[in-house]
Amino acid sequence: MLSELYQTIEDRSNADYIKENGPFCCERKDAWLGKGYYYWDSFVENAHLWGKKIYTKNNKNYIVCLSKVDLNDNVYDLLNPSVLLEFKQAAEGLSKAYPDKNITVTVVLEQLKKQSDFTYKAIRVRSEDDMSCFKQKTSFKEKHKAYLDTCPHIQVCVLDKTFIGENNFKIIFPSVYCDDYVI
Repeated sequence: MLSELYQTIEDRSNADYIKENGPFCCERKDAWLGKGYYYWDSFVENAHLWGKKIYTKNNKNYIVCLSKVDLNDNVYDLLNPSVLLEFKQAAEGLSKAYPDKNITVTVVLEQLKKQSDFTYKAIRVRSEDDMSCFKQKTSFKEKHKAYLDTCPHIQVCVLDKTFIGENNFKIIFPSVYCDDYVI
């Protein structure tokens, strides 16, 4: 089944360049899943929240683009409990080996990527508390703090651009850049 993935990028009035060259790789040293093409999974609201958090608050505009991708067995899916358990064991092993080092998600992933059996084309993860003030909550019970997050912040970091496929990147916001825009 195809998933809709959304990439948020700065609007530099270069829509034609974006359409021809996207998606765009994040190579920042603080990229928490490592180098890759970062997307928001399924919920376009998260792409807009990110655009407002990163660009609008800095007096810049943003663009949201869409790719439809089959999130198959080529994805290291940290929403899958067995994959998460494997990750947890790797993190615990690194913590024991390096007790004075802060073992982060990035550190564990970079170590896993060095292993010959890590042949994944993408990593999928749900982040917590990065944009917690924007959670969309539905309570399980009245007067109980447990809730269902109906717009979880799920990110996909594509490691290999070929995983996205050819001609699979289109602007969906703002509408003025969309192919079907009419005045």
